[in-house]
Amino acid sequence: MGALTKRLTPRSTSLRQRVRAVTGEPHHRLLQTRITVRPTLRTVSAPIFWLPDHQRHAFYTIAHADATIDRMARILETYLQPPGPLDLRSRLTPTNEEVVLVGIAPLPEAVPRLFSDVLNQLRNVLEHTLSAEVRQWLPRDLTVDEARALEVPATGSEAAFDAWIRHKHRKSHGLFVRGSDLGERLARLQPWNRHDADMHPLRRLVAHTNAAKHQAPTVTTVRVGKVVRDSARRDDPSDAHDLGGVGSVIASVPRGTVEGISVWPQVAVRRPHTAELRTLMWEVREIEEWVRLTAVPILITGRTDLPELRPHLDVNEGFESATHAWSVAREKSAAVRASERLQAAVLRDDIAQMMVAEDGEASRDAYTQWLGAVEDARVVAMFEPLGLAAKRHDYQSIMAITGQWRKEARPSAQGHPRPV
Repeated sequence: MGALTKRLTPRSTSLRQRVRAVTGEPHHRLLQTRITVRPTLRTVSAPIFWLPDHQRHAFYTIAHADATIDRMARILETYLQPPGPLDLRSRLTPTNEEVVLVGIAPLPEAVPRLFSDVLNQLRNVLEHTLSAEVRQWLPRDLTVDEARALEVPATGSEAAFDAWIRHKHRKSHGLFVRGSDLGERLARLQPWNRHDADMHPLRRLVAHTNAAKHQAPTVTTVRVGKVVRDSARRDDPSDAHDLGGVGSVIASVPRGTVEGISVWPQVAVRRPHTAELRTLMWEVREIEEWVRLTAVPILITGRTDLPELRPHLDVNEGFESATHAWSVAREKSAAVRASERLQAAVLRDDIAQMMVAEDGEASRDAYTQWLGAVEDARVVAMFEPLGLAAKRHDYQSIMAITGQWRKEARPSAQGHPRPV
C-alpha cells in the first residue's frame, strides 16, 4: 500500500501540480529536455522605440494587459500552493491498490474574469490601432457610419474577407481595398491564412471575447492533466484527460507492486468555437504574444522585424513621455515570468534533493538557502547544461557542474559526494 500513497503526499506532488496547471509543461519534461525561454527578437543594434505618436496608446494598453496577466498568474500560483487542488487518496481492493480523485478545490472566480479582461484589452489594442491608422491616413474625418464599421475582422476564408471589405461603409474611404497597404496588412492577419483556421490566435481572441461579452462568463475547469508512472518510457503519451472527474480511478497497480506516479492538475479554459479545453495560461500567452509581436507591428508598419514591444511596465505610474516609459519597461512578459517562477520552484527542489543525496542531509539547509537567494531566471538557466549533459551521459560535465554548485552553496556537510 505504501508505494502509491507515499508518492501522493502534498510534498511530493504539489510542485508537479503547480507547473502543469499554470504552464502546461510537465515536470518530467523540465528535467529531461532542454529548457528554453523565448528569445527576444533583435534585428537592430539597440532596442529603439518605433511606435509613431498616433500609436503610442498601444504600448500602454499592452502593459495594462500584461499587469492583468500577472495578477491572474499569481492568483493561480496561490491556488496551486501545496497541497494543490487535487485531493488524491489511496484505496485497496482485493487485488489492486488504486489512486482515486476524491475532490477538486474550487477555482477562484477571479481567474476566468481576469482571463476575459486580458483578452478584451488585447482586442482593444487591435481595434484602437486600426482606428488610429485609418484616421492617420484619411485626409478627412470619418463619418459616423464609417467609424462604426471599423473593426479587425476574423474571417475564415478569403472570400469572406473580400465581402467584409465590400461593405459600403468600408468601401467608401477606400483604405481597405485589396492591394492597398491597410487592406493587405489586414489580410495577412486573417485566420484563413492557416490551414487550421480555428487555431489562429485572432480566431481564438474573437471567439473568447464575443462569448464573454454576449453569452456567458469564460468557462474554466480544473482536472487531472497528466499522470506519469515512473516505470513509463519518457516519450510515452500520458495525458489523462479521459480519466473522468471526482470519484475516478487515475492509477491502479497490483497489490505489492512498487510504483511511483506523478500527477499534475490542469487549469483549463474552454474555447467557445470548438469546445476544446486548453491550459489557460498557454492560451492567454499565445494570444498575447501574437497581438504584441505580430498583429500590432503589422497593422502599423507592415513588418515584424522590429524590436519587441516591451510589455512589463508599471502603468500605475505616470510618465513624462512614451519614450521615457519605454526606457524603463522590461522585456519579459507576465506569462514568461510566471513560467520561470514555477520552473524555478520545481528545479530548486530537485537540485536540493539531488545535492543532498550526494552530500548528506546535513547539507540541506545550505543548499536550500543558496537556491532561495538565486533569481528564478538563473535557476532555470543554470539547470539547462546539466540536463543536456545528462542526456549525453556526459558524467564528467555533470561532476563539473555539480561541483560548481557545491562551491557556490558552501554546504556545511563535511562528507564527500558519492561517485557518479
